[in-house]
Amino acid sequence: MHVAFLMQNTGSIYGAERATLDTIGLLTRASDIRVSVWLIHETRVQDRPRDLADALAALNVTLQEFPVNRALSPSLMREIRRAVDTQQVDILHTVGYKADIHGGSAVGWGRVRPVVSTVHGWLFRPDRKERFYHWLNLLWLRRFPRVIVLSRYYQDYVLRKGISADRVRRIPSGFEAGPFQPRTPDGSGFTWGMLGRLSEEKNHPLFIDAMALLHERGYAVKGIIAGTGPLDDTIRARIAARDLSDVIHMKGYMPTSTFFEQVDALAVCSRIENLPYSVLEAMARGVPVQATHVGGLPDLIEDGVTGVLVPSDDPGAWADRAAEWTQDEACYRRFATAARAKFEREFSSAQHLEAHRRLYEELIS
Repeated sequence: MHVAFLMQNTGSIYGAERATLDTIGLLTRASDIRVSVWLIHETRVQDRPRDLADALAALNVTLQEFPVNRALSPSLMREIRRAVDTQQVDILHTVGYKADIHGGSAVGWGRVRPVVSTVHGWLFRPDRKERFYHWLNLLWLRRFPRVIVLSRYYQDYVLRKGISADRVRRIPSGFEAGPFQPRTPDGSGFTWGMLGRLSEEKNHPLFIDAMALLHERGYAVKGIIAGTGPLDDTIRARIAARDLSDVIHMKGYMPTSTFFEQVDALAVCSRIENLPYSVLEAMARGVPVQATHVGGLPDLIEDGVTGVLVPSDDPGAWADRAAEWTQDEACYRRFATAARAKFEREFSSAQHLEAHRRLYEELIS
């Protein structure tokens, strides 16, 4: 079975790209599946990082780039169709709205060749351009024979938007976890960490304001914010304005392994999330998580059992819940152990691989 993944060359690797890389890596280990990866490369974007292409090349897959000089390109659709035919692709697997639009059109939404899309979510921002592409993406997905969603939140959302239930499959992310080694706070100050793109939907102000409250109340807390993005200067200014420059440290890009070595707990303050990889990695590593009750986060965190869920707009509530358990080592360890057990039950690499294989077989049967 030959599966070709079509995705946009974003250059950098964020959550959706990391999840896709792990899926592709797992599929390459299956003896009955051959994987190719096709990257849509927008030539009008200069000096794009090579992180994504290099990571794909390291997976030892057949990698091909399709240059294009405009957002929507009929010529790209024709090129994809030719590649599907000449390379004898059995299934086209698209990731991202540009891949959905071009790939879905190229194979006639499944009439020429089976096609499936994985939805990593939308940001629901008021930007008119984003809203247009969001609408267009959903219009195209309604015609796909299969649509993969990662969380119950997005499963409900696409059903409400007119994608029929018989076409939707929920396949959560999954990857191989290393040995379970829960951290023990060292007593020098409990360190909270945020990991991810420095952008509006991640809601860094909630974290900063909650940390200010904990600091004012006399708790020995520290903070790390890891990541890059358009709000770097804004976040730094807010930290300085709250007089927290010695408490919260901006680290820029950090490898996830380094990040998790330096934090005692993961803070997720997002306004919207699908099934964030940072939380899955924390669960696998034994790092407890406090997160906002939005999107797919309740799929990962059972409040008071595998972590803590809080409102997305209430720094006081965030600080109150954090104070309850950051000083309680038994509670800390209980969260870590329960989260790891949930990861092994629901997000293992074997489950993820088998779910994709069953779906592909379903499509070509």
